[in-house]
Amino acid sequence: MLNALRIWGKRVFSSSTHPTVEQARNTGQKARDDRASTVSKIRDEIYRIQHEISDLNDAMQAGGASDASARANDARMASLHQELARKQQDLAKYQARI
Repeated sequence: MLNALRIWGKRVFSSSTHPTVEQARNTGQKARDDRASTVSKIRDEIYRIQHEISDLNDAMQAGGASDASARANDARMASLHQELARKQQDLAKYQARI
């Protein structure tokens, strides 16, 4: 009786349980799915930034803006290009891991 209780206690309170093959597969698949989802989100953000750049470029070429507005547009364009470069770097990191 005491031996059975001891064995039961070891099974219940054992912290060194090894994952099963199925658990390892599920963990790996979840990690891949998470990375794929992140890549998709970053691609969407890149697409959005590219469109903002295109729209701003069209507005700047249309002209009719004051000097202050032109400077603000130039600053915004530079900011968008920096953001695009960062997002493309992020995308490259995640794509290399898929």
